[in-house]
Amino acid sequence: MARLTRISLGANFYRIPAALALLGVLGACETTTITQKNKGRPADETRSALFDSRPAMMFSAAQAACSGPGERFVRPAPGVAQCQLLMDPQTTAAIILGFDGAVEDLPRLVISLSETQLGDGWIVTGCAFLKIPMKDGRIRRVIQSDPRVRAKITEMLTRMGGTPTDAVPADVAERCFDV
Repeated sequence: MARLTRISLGANFYRIPAALALLGVLGACETTTITQKNKGRPADETRSALFDSRPAMMFSAAQAACSGPGERFVRPAPGVAQCQLLMDPQTTAAIILGFDGAVEDLPRLVISLSETQLGDGWIVTGCAFLKIPMKDGRIRRVIQSDPRVRAKITEMLTRMGGTPTDAVPADVAERCFDV
Protein backbone atom coordinates (compact mmCIF):
# COMPACT_ATOMS: atom_id res chain seq x y z
CA MET A 1 0.00 0.00 0.00
CA ALA A 2 1.38 3.42 -0.95
CA ARG A 3 2.10 5.81 1.87
CA LEU A 4 0.55 9.24 1.47
CA THR A 5 2.75 12.28 1.96
CA ARG A 6 1.03 15.53 2.88
CA ILE A 7 2.39 18.51 1.01
CA SER A 8 2.07 21.84 2.74
CA LEU A 9 2.39 24.75 0.36
CA GLY A 10 2.95 28.11 1.99
CA ALA A 11 1.92 31.44 0.57
CA ASN A 12 5.40 31.87 -0.93
CA PHE A 13 4.78 28.93 -3.31
CA TYR A 14 2.43 31.11 -5.31
CA ARG A 15 5.07 33.83 -5.71
CA ILE A 16 7.79 31.52 -7.05
CA PRO A 17 6.85 31.77 -10.77
CA ALA A 18 7.07 35.56 -10.65
CA ALA A 19 10.37 35.43 -8.78
CA LEU A 20 11.84 32.93 -11.24
CA ALA A 21 10.69 35.07 -14.14
CA LEU A 22 12.36 38.15 -12.72
CA LEU A 23 15.59 36.34 -11.85
CA GLY A 24 15.88 34.29 -15.02
CA VAL A 25 15.04 36.97 -17.55
CA LEU A 26 16.81 39.91 -15.98
CA GLY A 27 19.97 38.09 -14.86
CA ALA A 28 23.00 38.91 -16.97
CA CYS A 29 24.21 35.32 -17.15
CA GLU A 30 25.40 32.83 -19.71
CA THR A 31 22.60 31.21 -21.72
CA THR A 32 22.38 27.77 -23.24
CA THR A 33 20.18 27.44 -26.29
CA ILE A 34 18.43 24.14 -26.89
CA THR A 35 16.75 23.42 -30.18
CA GLN A 36 14.69 20.40 -31.14
CA LYS A 37 17.68 18.99 -33.05
CA ASN A 38 20.32 19.73 -30.39
CA LYS A 39 19.36 19.32 -26.76
CA GLY A 40 22.71 20.60 -25.44
CA ARG A 41 23.32 19.97 -21.72
CA PRO A 42 20.10 21.10 -20.05
CA ALA A 43 20.39 18.68 -17.12
CA ASP A 44 23.04 20.96 -15.58
CA GLU A 45 20.38 23.61 -14.92
CA THR A 46 17.76 21.35 -13.34
CA ARG A 47 17.25 20.73 -9.66
CA SER A 48 15.78 17.52 -8.27
CA ALA A 49 14.43 16.12 -5.02
CA LEU A 50 13.56 12.65 -3.81
CA PHE A 51 10.13 11.85 -2.34
CA ASP A 52 9.18 8.70 -0.39
CA SER A 53 5.90 8.49 -2.29
CA ARG A 54 4.37 10.15 -5.32
CA PRO A 55 3.68 13.82 -4.53
CA ALA A 56 0.16 13.53 -5.94
CA MET A 57 -0.95 17.05 -5.01
CA MET A 58 2.06 18.71 -6.65
CA PHE A 59 0.51 19.11 -10.12
CA SER A 60 -2.87 20.27 -8.82
CA ALA A 61 -1.11 22.84 -6.62
CA ALA A 62 0.99 23.97 -9.59
CA GLN A 63 -2.16 24.30 -11.71
CA ALA A 64 -3.85 26.39 -9.02
CA ALA A 65 -0.76 28.61 -8.77
CA CYS A 66 -0.68 29.08 -12.55
CA SER A 67 -4.07 30.64 -13.09
CA GLY A 68 -3.41 34.35 -13.35
CA PRO A 69 -3.56 36.65 -16.36
CA GLY A 70 -1.00 35.68 -19.00
CA GLU A 71 -0.35 32.30 -17.34
CA ARG A 72 -1.07 28.97 -19.00
CA PHE A 73 -0.88 25.56 -17.31
CA VAL A 74 0.08 22.75 -19.71
CA ARG A 75 0.89 19.03 -19.49
CA PRO A 76 3.20 18.49 -22.52
CA ALA A 77 3.93 14.87 -21.60
CA PRO A 78 2.88 12.35 -18.96
CA GLY A 79 4.49 13.26 -15.64
CA VAL A 80 5.37 16.81 -16.76
CA ALA A 81 3.53 19.99 -15.75
CA GLN A 82 4.42 23.52 -16.79
CA CYS A 83 3.36 27.04 -16.00
CA GLN A 84 4.01 29.15 -19.10
CA LEU A 85 4.01 32.86 -18.33
CA LEU A 86 3.84 35.84 -20.64
CA MET A 87 6.39 38.53 -19.83
CA ASP A 88 6.17 42.31 -19.86
CA PRO A 89 6.09 43.95 -23.33
CA GLN A 90 9.66 45.29 -23.19
CA THR A 91 11.17 41.93 -22.23
CA THR A 92 9.03 40.12 -24.81
CA ALA A 93 10.12 42.52 -27.57
CA ALA A 94 13.79 42.17 -26.60
CA ILE A 95 13.55 38.37 -26.70
CA ILE A 96 11.77 38.33 -30.07
CA LEU A 97 14.35 40.69 -31.58
CA GLY A 98 17.33 39.06 -29.87
CA PHE A 99 16.44 35.55 -31.04
CA ASP A 100 14.66 36.41 -34.30
CA GLY A 101 11.46 34.94 -32.93
CA ALA A 102 7.93 34.92 -34.31
CA VAL A 103 5.48 37.64 -33.32
CA GLU A 104 2.36 35.53 -33.93
CA ASP A 105 3.06 33.32 -30.88
CA LEU A 106 4.77 35.21 -28.05
CA PRO A 107 7.71 33.82 -26.08
CA ARG A 108 6.98 32.59 -22.57
CA LEU A 109 8.90 31.90 -19.41
CA VAL A 110 8.33 28.25 -18.52
CA ILE A 111 8.51 26.87 -14.98
CA SER A 112 8.46 23.09 -15.39
CA LEU A 113 8.14 20.14 -13.00
CA SER A 114 8.53 16.50 -13.96
CA GLU A 115 8.02 13.40 -11.85
CA THR A 116 9.49 9.94 -12.34
CA GLN A 117 9.28 6.81 -10.22
CA LEU A 118 12.78 5.72 -9.29
CA GLY A 119 13.01 2.50 -7.29
CA ASP A 120 10.76 2.71 -4.23
CA GLY A 121 10.47 6.51 -4.35
CA TRP A 122 9.82 9.35 -6.72
CA ILE A 123 12.09 12.02 -8.11
CA VAL A 124 10.73 15.45 -8.99
CA THR A 125 12.82 17.68 -11.22
CA GLY A 126 12.28 21.41 -11.67
CA CYS A 127 13.66 23.79 -14.26
CA ALA A 128 13.02 27.19 -15.83
CA PHE A 129 13.59 28.24 -19.42
CA LEU A 130 12.38 30.57 -22.14
CA LYS A 131 10.18 29.03 -24.83
CA ILE A 132 10.63 31.08 -27.99
CA PRO A 133 8.54 30.27 -31.10
CA MET A 134 10.65 30.83 -34.20
CA LYS A 135 9.57 32.19 -37.60
CA ASP A 136 10.18 28.80 -39.25
CA GLY A 137 7.87 27.00 -36.79
CA ARG A 138 10.57 25.52 -34.55
CA ILE A 139 10.59 26.10 -30.81
CA ARG A 140 13.79 27.38 -29.24
CA ARG A 141 14.37 26.78 -25.55
CA VAL A 142 16.83 29.12 -23.86
CA ILE A 143 18.10 28.23 -20.41
CA GLN A 144 19.44 30.96 -18.17
CA SER A 145 22.45 29.69 -16.24
CA ASP A 146 21.72 31.39 -12.95
CA PRO A 147 22.50 30.08 -9.45
CA ARG A 148 19.63 32.17 -8.01
CA VAL A 149 17.09 30.36 -10.20
CA ARG A 150 18.56 26.97 -9.24
CA ALA A 151 18.38 27.95 -5.55
CA LYS A 152 14.71 28.99 -5.87
CA ILE A 153 13.81 25.69 -7.55
CA THR A 154 15.61 23.73 -4.80
CA GLU A 155 13.77 25.77 -2.16
CA MET A 156 10.41 25.07 -3.84
CA LEU A 157 11.08 21.30 -4.01
CA THR A 158 12.19 21.26 -0.37
CA ARG A 159 9.04 23.11 0.73
CA MET A 160 7.01 20.44 -1.06
CA GLY A 161 8.66 17.81 1.15
CA GLY A 162 11.48 16.57 -1.06
CA THR A 163 15.10 15.87 -0.21
CA PRO A 164 17.44 17.58 -2.71
CA THR A 165 19.62 15.22 -4.76
CA ASP A 166 22.15 15.44 -7.56
CA ALA A 167 21.97 11.71 -8.35
CA VAL A 168 19.57 12.02 -11.28
CA PRO A 169 19.85 10.17 -14.60
CA ALA A 170 20.29 12.68 -17.46
CA ASP A 171 17.22 11.43 -19.33
CA VAL A 172 15.09 12.00 -16.22
CA ALA A 173 16.41 15.55 -15.80
CA GLU A 174 15.87 16.37 -19.49
CA ARG A 175 12.15 15.48 -19.28
CA CYS A 176 11.73 18.79 -17.48
CA PHE A 177 12.42 20.60 -20.79
CA ASP A 178 9.64 18.93 -22.81
CA VAL A 179 7.44 21.32 -24.81
